[in-house]
Amino acid sequence: MKALKVKVRYLALISLSFFAFIIIMPVTGYAKTLSAKAETALGDNYYNGTGGTKQDYAKAVYWYKKAAARGYALAEADLGYAYEHGFGITQNYSMAAYWFKKGASQGNPQAENNLGNLYYKGYGVAQDYVAAAGLFQKAAAQDDATAEDWMGYIYKYGKGVPQDYAKAVYWFKKAAAHGIASSQYDLGNAYEYGEGVPQDYSTADYWYGKAANQGYAMAENSLGFAYDNGRGLQKNSETAVYWYKKSAAQGNKAAEYNLGHAYEYGEGVPQDYSLAVYWFKKSADQGDDFAENNLGLAYYYGHGVPKDYSLAVYWLKKAAAQGSATSKRNLSIIEKQH
Repeated sequence: MKALKVKVRYLALISLSFFAFIIIMPVTGYAKTLSAKAETALGDNYYNGTGGTKQDYAKAVYWYKKAAARGYALAEADLGYAYEHGFGITQNYSMAAYWFKKGASQGNPQAENNLGNLYYKGYGVAQDYVAAAGLFQKAAAQDDATAEDWMGYIYKYGKGVPQDYAKAVYWFKKAAAHGIASSQYDLGNAYEYGEGVPQDYSTADYWYGKAANQGYAMAENSLGFAYDNGRGLQKNSETAVYWYKKSAAQGNKAAEYNLGHAYEYGEGVPQDYSLAVYWFKKSADQGDDFAENNLGLAYYYGHGVPKDYSLAVYWLKKAAAQGSATSKRNLSIIEKQH
């Protein structure tokens, strides 16, 4: 009976918590690794506000530091991320790079991807597209979805690697299959313009729809444009406006312009020059040359705003300065008529 009591007590100690297990076990490398893993998990709980903890970035960093000090790669990556974004600690790109390098040296894909991001942007390290590409490649080889998205991007634009649309599509497809909205959008873009794949509007719209349903603003605008113009989908002005509004609500300047255009001509919404001007102004303030042109014309003709020749010229000149041939022509016409 006495032996039985000891055994029951021992099991009870184990059941108290994972940490009790670490205390009971001999201090071996195995136990040390588990302890670091548990510390990182606790840090994750504080970071996300899960596991019965209240979200607290500072406490998350505390636990990441403890685990990182033990050389645990995932904690090193998490600590680097905290430094990169200033979560629970003063933002410091150099320290972010330091910890990402430590995690990357152990082959952690999260650290490799995030270090690649720093090299790409030149944050905390000298900008180096080739180094960034190499790190993205390593992380992507481990099926890291964000790195796959980056691989598609650098091949699309030839950053650190020779430009190759087919390879860009290859990586966008892999990331898109993981649900990465930006890759779904870029894949739609590839099909829309026939870059790396045969042009196919229906397939483009399929991928725009996938990304738009995740709230990706550029995809929402592109899907709206497809409905607006009957490109790959049956034309539907009301549905186009629906997607333009969702995108414009996120500040997408192209969608703001397209929504203004819908109100100007009464397509999918009742015609309303005042609302057209409202959306043109929001887009023009972000430098959209189409919106600048239309806003200039609104002031010239007094559509939705009082006529104002000076403001008409001002906005048309801004669009013309961006190379808009239409605005240059309009500016020439109204200057001759004035």
